[in-house]
Amino acid sequence: MARGISASATGSDRCTSALTVYLNLAICQAANFSFSVSVELAVKDYFKSVLKLDPGHQQILVAIIKLPWSLRILYGLISDNVPLCGTRRKSWVVLMGALQFAMLLTVGLTCPEDPMVVTAILFFASLAQAFVACVVDAIMVVQARRDKAFGSQDLSALMFFCMGFFGALGSIYGGLIT
Repeated sequence: MARGISASATGSDRCTSALTVYLNLAICQAANFSFSVSVELAVKDYFKSVLKLDPGHQQILVAIIKLPWSLRILYGLISDNVPLCGTRRKSWVVLMGALQFAMLLTVGLTCPEDPMVVTAILFFASLAQAFVACVVDAIMVVQARRDKAFGSQDLSALMFFCMGFFGALGSIYGGLIT
């Protein structure tokens, strides 16, 4: 009998632990996504001030950078069907988060003068961000199903609150640095 009690407590602990991990992941992803506003403003300023590109050419390059966002359905299929290091989602989040960090660090440290090099690096950063956003959304759906009554409402409200809050901070920060 005691064995059954400890097994159910372990299951409950796992559920609570998974929810805590998810909440941390969701808040970090909302901050990451929302602070991308400051990156977009910085990129446009870099194209205009440093590379001296005309607005039409800038817009073409920004469209290329944002192209990975239109392929999110593929990222969902990849993360659901191709396990990486034994997991279907966590490893993808870590890998793509590291890729995004490396790409943004590369642009920040090297300050490339060729617009196509900047666009290529930021394309891969955008791909990584879109992939992580897709995987986090999938994790949110799984977590929301655990609480039938209020799961999706509470998690969606938290996610949108974080995106709004960090979006405002990112916009203020982006305005100050550009």
